[in-house]
Amino acid sequence: MACVTLRYKGQVILELNNLGSKTLKTAGKYCEADIELDYINYCPRSEQETQFDIGAFLNRCIPHGSTQSGQPTELTALHTDVTHGYVSNGTWRLYEPETCYSDIYPVEANKAYLIKLGTAVGNRFRVMFSTTDVSQATSNVSGISIAGNDGPSAYESCFFQAAQNGYITIQKTSASETGIKTFVYEEEMR
Repeated sequence: MACVTLRYKGQVILELNNLGSKTLKTAGKYCEADIELDYINYCPRSEQETQFDIGAFLNRCIPHGSTQSGQPTELTALHTDVTHGYVSNGTWRLYEPETCYSDIYPVEANKAYLIKLGTAVGNRFRVMFSTTDVSQATSNVSGISIAGNDGPSAYESCFFQAAQNGYITIQKTSASETGIKTFVYEEEMR
């Protein structure tokens, strides 16, 4: 089943089952009807949680074709409160003045990651993967968009499976707020 489905006049015109992008060839065309976008989140929560059980989450949400090797590990951020840029649709964009704060975590290929906020949140939960440590960037860095919420709730989370070694960058605010805690949990996939 597709995670993202586009429909035009009731017909499916595009589906995405994994991370990635596709192009709608609309240049010079006129649409007689609206284009509908359906996004299905396969790991929804129906209520806000005050306690978060990472083991239960991974049991519920890791695809059945993969097996867990043990308990997930909470990672320590490589860099916290990085301020010289921001996350936008999978791209790290250099930015001044320095009002945006992000955390950066190193990640490994063939591992799954649960990325989440705690009780204290800022005004952003923008998450990206890149093969470059953006804390050292001197120009914009392209990567993969994992999440992009500009009004997050406490305990908001997303899930990512890394195909290669790299970095997860979590932008947590654009309002000069320091010390907002982010969480990344790692699980090896077999």
